[in-house]
Amino acid sequence: LAYTLQGKNVNLDINRVVGYRHFCNKVWNATRFGLTYFGEDFKFSGSLQLDAPFAWEDRWILSKLSACAGKTNQAMQQYEFANATTATYSFFLYELCDVYLELLKPRFYVQDESPEVLADRQVAREVLYICLDWSMRLLHPLLPYLTEELYQRLPPSPIKAESITIAQYPTHVIAWTNEALEKEMETVSDIAAKFRSQKTSIGLNPGARPAGFVLHRDEDTRTALGKVSTRLARMANMGDITILPEGAPAPKGSLQEVVNESCVIFIEASGVNLEDELAKLKKKATSAEKMVKSYEDKMNAPGYEEKVPLAVRETNLQKKDASAKELEEFRRAIAQISEALKERK
Repeated sequence: LAYTLQGKNVNLDINRVVGYRHFCNKVWNATRFGLTYFGEDFKFSGSLQLDAPFAWEDRWILSKLSACAGKTNQAMQQYEFANATTATYSFFLYELCDVYLELLKPRFYVQDESPEVLADRQVAREVLYICLDWSMRLLHPLLPYLTEELYQRLPPSPIKAESITIAQYPTHVIAWTNEALEKEMETVSDIAAKFRSQKTSIGLNPGARPAGFVLHRDEDTRTALGKVSTRLARMANMGDITILPEGAPAPKGSLQEVVNESCVIFIEASGVNLEDELAKLKKKATSAEKMVKSYEDKMNAPGYEEKVPLAVRETNLQKKDASAKELEEFRRAIAQISEALKERK
């Protein structure tokens, strides 16, 4: 089905077949893992209460699930089965498994039986049930036998059909849609990915959990990040993460990495080879300098204003400014590491 956009002639790639086989294993293992959170006595009520105390990640995953259902239904109606495959594959693998299931773990493993924690766990179970139930039903036309087997293992519910083949197909839910929250998660995911990348680049052990710091130029974004710093730390495989106020100096003994023109992160540098990191930053700075110069050469070329469309000129200007800001951050990082090397000596 993933090849149906290519026309009648299919250039079958065996590696892609193997990849989807691994995806089937992921569906099986992730669903079995998710089922362990329910316990023996759990029974889904049949619907979610919109005024329930949803956590940040609950509201995000429901928004993404609704979007996935909308894309899949549209693809099915237009006989674009490859798009349905992409939508369901991406949701289950990259959003449900890679993010949501990981963020659920602290909520179930915490050693606390207070009423607030128990209520939060119940909400988490209900959202997880919806995610697994809808995922099985959305995937069923594309992955029939596996989804039927797993659907039968879901806890009882008034909305659970005798067979997934006669269960209602999920559709887009407007009340779950939250585009602002999805943008917040995109920002958090970008920062978390950069922390993980930086840990690898400086040779830290995967199990190491150094402290981290985030400096963002936008006040609203800083406020939003401050509310989800524990989630960010878990997604980034870091220790405590602190959101720095505007204009704060770089933390002493830390290494800097540029996320984008608006965001810079710092990671605790104890045990890090600063000489190697300095060499890497100098290479990045050189690349950024070349990028800025290439845009400047384009914009200074004869006839640029007359020959190049306005939209392209505006895009080039934005890219030049973004590259210039990144270059500035790289230079700051180089100066910071150079200073740290002097202090060590």
